[in-house]
Amino acid sequence: MSAWILLVVDSVSKIMHRYRSRSGFVEATAVEASSRKRSFRPDSYKLQHWLEYSQIADAAFCYACRHFPSLGKTAEPAFTSAGFRKWKKVQYSDDGFAVHEDGDFHRFSLLAKNVGLLLRSTVATSQSSVN
Repeated sequence: MSAWILLVVDSVSKIMHRYRSRSGFVEATAVEASSRKRSFRPDSYKLQHWLEYSQIADAAFCYACRHFPSLGKTAEPAFTSAGFRKWKKVQYSDDGFAVHEDGDFHRFSLLAKNVGLLLRSTVATSQSSVN
């Protein structure tokens, strides 16, 4: 197996570990309702599997776009660095989560994430069959 593939697999492994133990990010069951009228809704996790929510920033982020950025594509700061806070526009078809999901940056980032996970799984399977 080439060193490049092992490097990618090791990087994905480290990223996935950070994802599982991400500080400041919460799962749907841990999000508390805020006193404001509009806020993040935990049921969004059911429709957007890529979604992360930071209680500290009070913003939503895209896991794939933050950790597997697409080369040569322009990132959306609202989903990668600044965070998405336009709670009123979450379900708008011309803004919000739907527009992000349809974007090239998001699609390529999801592809990079899935390829990395596939490589990780393949290497783990081949290593266990050798042992």
